[in-house]
Amino acid sequence: MEKDRFEKVMQTLDLAVYLQSKRMGMTTKEIAEHMGDSVRTTQRLMRSMEYYFPQMEVFTDGNSAKRYRIPNGNFHDLIAFSLDELTALETAAQKIELKDYEDDAKFVRSAIKKIHALMEPNDRNRIGADLESVLRAEGLIASPGPRRAIPSKHVTKLREAIKGGNVCEVNYTKRDGTERNEKLYPYGFLYGHRHYLVAHNPAREDNHLRKIILSSIEKITLMEDFFEVPESFDLQAYSHQSFGVFFDKLYDVEWLFTKKAAPVAKDFIFHPEQSLKENSDGTLTIIFTAAGLQEMAWHLTHWGKNVSVISPLELRDIMEAQQIEWDNLP
Repeated sequence: MEKDRFEKVMQTLDLAVYLQSKRMGMTTKEIAEHMGDSVRTTQRLMRSMEYYFPQMEVFTDGNSAKRYRIPNGNFHDLIAFSLDELTALETAAQKIELKDYEDDAKFVRSAIKKIHALMEPNDRNRIGADLESVLRAEGLIASPGPRRAIPSKHVTKLREAIKGGNVCEVNYTKRDGTERNEKLYPYGFLYGHRHYLVAHNPAREDNHLRKIILSSIEKITLMEDFFEVPESFDLQAYSHQSFGVFFDKLYDVEWLFTKKAAPVAKDFIFHPEQSLKENSDGTLTIIFTAAGLQEMAWHLTHWGKNVSVISPLELRDIMEAQQIEWDNLP
């Protein structure tokens, strides 16, 4: 009973801090969804909140919905950062670095520095020592392994172009060694085995998007011309068409994992729209639709003889030529 009461107090305080972060306030329904409670339970809670937090503003928006808001600056002394929260941020920054997203890691580390600056000196010193020991225990401080370099200055400039809608002149080298210069509309990035810029070349008659390896780019010039990304374009939906970043013909894919591999394969998300079928003999079937047979083959080699390709036939032929007979699992 005491534990339940304590948890309710903590939820109420968390809600008060959360309401301060919402400039436009929240409706009862939105608060109920955030708290995971019914609307009626939330209505009772908000009556209590009005009593215990008299600074809370209650107003009606343009749709005649009642909204709650707590002005900024009321709970600065209540907001503190725990060791677990800072550990999660530091771990995230290091994982991002290991994935070669250098610019993203830089922004996360900048946020961490700002958080440290907001902390009381005693708390900062106390948590700092514990934080380093925890990170060392997690083995992330000097993780070994190959990494693919990303030119940070190019990513920064391309992000500026994407946000501002600037046309870019991009000089890069193709895999065959030839140099290209193209004026492009940069749409976004795809991160995978290699990291790519996704862009449209208006000079090309086809509507196929260009995918340029970021590490192959030599120079980027922002032009004074501007472009707009079509409203129908969705980078995430575009990426879901492929198993990796190679886009060719779409295939109906079906893989069969052995009884030994099935428990491990269940933990993998091979494709965002995959379906799984646990067979009566303990094997596992994975089904999805995507392009990128070569990248599928690269991945399937990790499973050795513990996976069979049912379809497409083209992928089955590739795997018969290169599949490894080892019995290891990823």
